[in-house]
Amino acid sequence: MPKKVDHDARRVELAAAVLAVIERDGIEGVTVRRVAAEAGWSRGVVEHYFDTREDLLLFAYRLGLARTREDWLSRVGRSPMEDLREWLLATLPLDGPSILNHAIYLGFAGTAARRPELAAAVEAEGEELTQLTTDLLARCVDEGLLAPPFPMDLAVDALATFVDGLGLNIVMSPGRYTSDHARLVLESFLEAWAI
Repeated sequence: MPKKVDHDARRVELAAAVLAVIERDGIEGVTVRRVAAEAGWSRGVVEHYFDTREDLLLFAYRLGLARTREDWLSRVGRSPMEDLREWLLATLPLDGPSILNHAIYLGFAGTAARRPELAAAVEAEGEELTQLTTDLLARCVDEGLLAPPFPMDLAVDALATFVDGLGLNIVMSPGRYTSDHARLVLESFLEAWAI
């Protein structure tokens, strides 16, 4: 009788293997062969779930997004302003897990820039994050806490662009953009929109 395979358990193991490879070798080190070796599986088993390196990278990207959401959800439920602030901080590379998530994001963004089908997947994944940012910002506006100088859709884009740039500065200039300094920069940006 064939052995019953727990596919969810395999995906959890595979997720751990992908993260371990990224932590050790960077996103450029992600290959089907390395992930299989890390997981202790044959290449064929990994290829049962992922056909290509790009599939693995998309999986890693989605995993990073899920970890960012989970991190934020563990801190949600305060005031609208604190929820927005915590969400934006969760997307920045300020500690071990968020640094890894950001490395996945930056590495995958580089790959997606050359691959239109991956860019489309990134855009689809980003819609949920954009909606979350929109909802949080709208709550702050509705409660009279913030008054962005643009219509809501442009304000969300401006906020996303600012946070993406801040994240890149943290990665590129860690001596200047310490965790405390990055928090101060974010606070200053939000204060400029305060009523």
